[in-house]
Amino acid sequence: MYWQSMVIIFSPLIGAITLLFKNKSTDFLSSIIANSAIGISMLLSLWLFILYISGHNVSESHLVYTWYATSGYFFEIGLLVDSLTIVMSFIVTFISFFVHMYSIAYMKGDPSFK
Repeated sequence: MYWQSMVIIFSPLIGAITLLFKNKSTDFLSSIIANSAIGISMLLSLWLFILYISGHNVSESHLVYTWYATSGYFFEIGLLVDSLTIVMSFIVTFISFFVHMYSIAYMKGDPSFK
């Protein structure tokens, strides 16, 4: 479940960086890159949501990085996947995907659309 959560987080970021540096791409290619980045996140969120609904134990915590450590104090960066995280991830990525679909159809033919 750790790698699925990391892909959900970083897939839109990789898509945005790709679009940032491919400024000569066509409207169609830009649409494919943007929608596939959000679509991957949505599908993985849907998969985790289905696991949650079917009753699997979905509560996991992973330590990613220890940011600062002294005697007795630890500041760590981690990833917590629980029921609230899964439901919110599914809702946000589901709505974002359809907002992308709508905005591409709405901006079709606009000269500033890239």
